[in-house]
Amino acid sequence: MFGGGWPPTPASPPIWAAVTAEGYYGPVFWPAVGLLFVIAAGALWGALRIYRGRAGASTTGKRQARAVGRFNGGRRPRYGYTLDLEGQLQPEPGEQRTVARIQRMRAEGASLRKIEEAVGLHPEHVRRLLGRSG
Repeated sequence: MFGGGWPPTPASPPIWAAVTAEGYYGPVFWPAVGLLFVIAAGALWGALRIYRGRAGASTTGKRQARAVGRFNGGRRPRYGYTLDLEGQLQPEPGEQRTVARIQRMRAEGASLRKIEEAVGLHPEHVRRLLGRSG
């Protein structure tokens, strides 16, 4: 049927091929590769579902904390606020006056650069403060 011996002749099937009484059958490992692919895909799908669930729970918790006025973490609370002993955000009067002044100057048409010069904050910080007001 096939030439035997070593080294295999070009007429010999590859070592990983199945040979039946009828002749060369083909690679044996393809069904195993398919099965391994299905197993790996299932494992990745399960891991993705777990990750999405955890990430969703994390962001939901942060939204809920912000809604009730709790601090979400970071180096310090956002500008205009401070933390009390229970971790609640409390307005900081001096910074709140600065935020109100920034909003008033912007409503009057002042540029970010002019506001920065007047209040002593970086223009990017001023832009962020204006972006979250409202």
